[in-house]
Amino acid sequence: MTTLTPLLPPHATQLEKTLCQATERLNEILLIHTTEGNDLKPSVRININQLWDVDHCPEKFLPWLAWALAVNVWDEGWSEEKKRAVIKNSALVHSKKGTISAIKEAVKPFGVSAHVTEWWEKKVPIERRKPYHFYIDIFVDTNLSQKDFPEINETFIANLRQVIDTVKPLRSTYKIAIGITLRLESKLNMVCRMSALPLLRSTFLLEKREQ
Repeated sequence: MTTLTPLLPPHATQLEKTLCQATERLNEILLIHTTEGNDLKPSVRININQLWDVDHCPEKFLPWLAWALAVNVWDEGWSEEKKRAVIKNSALVHSKKGTISAIKEAVKPFGVSAHVTEWWEKKVPIERRKPYHFYIDIFVDTNLSQKDFPEINETFIANLRQVIDTVKPLRSTYKIAIGITLRLESKLNMVCRMSALPLLRSTFLLEKREQ
């Protein structure tokens, strides 16, 4: 551990001495350490300005940056790229919180897109028109690289629900369905829509996309 020489005068108060010790500890925190044999040695000093830059903030400080920027859902199991994407997206999501747009933006870092249908829209059957209820179709793009392709499991669904619950209109309820989008070389895209876990049914739709 690096020992700093205090510059306090002999008549320094106890409060000033305590603050000096606290800032000395901060000096140690802002060092990235490497292991050399059995010894732990400091190697790189972090510029404190980097801690507020999501692109340059060291990975070990990302949870604190996420907390400072009011990220609502966080999972230490996420990849570093996903953590940074969620933090970057936080300000935009908060600016739209309580709207359908916020839902669409909030799920993007998960490698999916959301199509939201509200209860009053004509395409919703009359028997399904529950006031303040909406339907969310979550689509995963199969053309994503293996690295970016999300693993669809119960944890993934739970994280999505947490994110949606924190940004949706408070009075609203919803139903979620998961599907995949197959992008073909022609003008036709194939969309497979499945009910959320457990997967009980699937419907294949062909949608013509205008180029």
